[in-house]
Amino acid sequence: AIAVTVICHIAAMLDCRICTSDVLGQLFGTVDNPVPGKQCMPASQTNCLGRPSQQGRCFRKRSQEEMQATVREWEQEVHNRAAMYFSGPGQLRNVLTKIAANVDKEDDPVQGDEERCVLWHGDRQYGNTYVSAKDLRNGQHQATPNHSDQPEAVFRHVKPGETDQSISYVNRLLAFMYADDESFEQLMWLPKQPFRMSCGNQLCIQNAHILQDV
Repeated sequence: AIAVTVICHIAAMLDCRICTSDVLGQLFGTVDNPVPGKQCMPASQTNCLGRPSQQGRCFRKRSQEEMQATVREWEQEVHNRAAMYFSGPGQLRNVLTKIAANVDKEDDPVQGDEERCVLWHGDRQYGNTYVSAKDLRNGQHQATPNHSDQPEAVFRHVKPGETDQSISYVNRLLAFMYADDESFEQLMWLPKQPFRMSCGNQLCIQNAHILQDV
């Protein structure tokens, strides 16, 4: 009975609280493959609020070998609820690989220092506007009155049993995969929105920074 209850809440836990009909027409894929050398981003994208030591740091992607090693370590700590949900061949590994591909090689939202922010370098959601990491890197998105909402870390993926891509908040996905049962039950009662982060930076995806209240 407990397993059935958990599965019934999974879709609500992961869904982005926006209308996805428009953004699904803009198929900007998340960059999965490592990029040789350093891939520098503007300081505004590399700055993790509240963590001066990370300001202006260049985004360094993991190598293929580093990516595989990180994903193997993360897989070992995934909660059973996530293992049950992403039970198809390669499903769990694909999701973890996307996450690992969009954080700096020195950052770890699962096993890293809990005091350290882990900045998301992937796609973002500004209110109802979805902006791909590609557009961010090319400088095609600028802060305007229409994009004044605080950015949220998101990415596209095809959920098990579905054929169309969906948008999920990264911090909700990480909580689903790694929160203990007590924390997960509390989080499921919160509004269907991205979770607030204790560091104040919604682009930080450090699992330990997720607040269990509104």
